[in-house]
Amino acid sequence: MTRSPTDAWVAQQLPEATPWGDGPKHLIHDRDYKYGKHFASIDRGTGIEELKTHYQAPKANAICERCIGSIRRECLDFTLVLYEKHLNRVVKEYADYFNHSRQPLGHRTACSSSI
Repeated sequence: MTRSPTDAWVAQQLPEATPWGDGPKHLIHDRDYKYGKHFASIDRGTGIEELKTHYQAPKANAICERCIGSIRRECLDFTLVLYEKHLNRVVKEYADYFNHSRQPLGHRTACSSSI
């Protein structure tokens, strides 16, 4: 954790977050300076597709942020996670609930279990 992340610091976090190459298919981020040349070179090596939000579109990532916030507030704040496999199972079950039971018909939003 750092108060002022740099390009090199963020680039170091990606391999640490996916130590065995078992990472997400896509990585959505804004166009902040901290996602610079170092980050892009590491990102290409992991096989993760980098998706950048549009310029001057602060709400472009709103659905993803809402999903992550819902998982934290409605699920993880009340769950004692024991290990990584347990976390994956809890998040998958919550995503299934979020996508199928919680959303009213006609207003479905997708929440991915591969976070």
